[in-house]
Amino acid sequence: MGELTAASGTATFTIAEACALFGVSDSTVRRGIKEGRITATQRTTERGMSWVITEAAMTAAGYAKTALSAPARTEVATANLEADTVRREKVEAEHALELARVRSDFLERENARLLSEVTEVRENLRKALDRIPLALPSPPAATGLRKLFKRKKATPPTA
Repeated sequence: MGELTAASGTATFTIAEACALFGVSDSTVRRGIKEGRITATQRTTERGMSWVITEAAMTAAGYAKTALSAPARTEVATANLEADTVRREKVEAEHALELARVRSDFLERENARLLSEVTEVRENLRKALDRIPLALPSPPAATGLRKLFKRKKATPPTA
């Protein structure tokens, strides 16, 4: 846990290590760095950029080392990591919820537009149907039908 800087003889810690050593949460340390109450520097590690905090910086910010045992510090660090995971999941859930709200708003507007379009088409069909005469022409008289379909007598062939 922590490193001893050879040049200055000062112990440096990652945020998780400082949290465990001083008994504070990850968000407290990050907020202190952001607000300038805790002096920290960034260094490049194999996993990307990492904050490095000195014991003197934590003490200057008003934090004292806790008398926690190594297992207790591990539990605090684990709890801090779990809290970070929960915070990230919360942010992801909030983003997903916002995306769902945006989609829902879009679908509601699209539904209203389509409903208006369907109503307009129905009205146009109703108007078109009103222009079609309702009464069909009366069928021809039955006698007229007989004349139309009357068979012609077969005439014998002439020789």
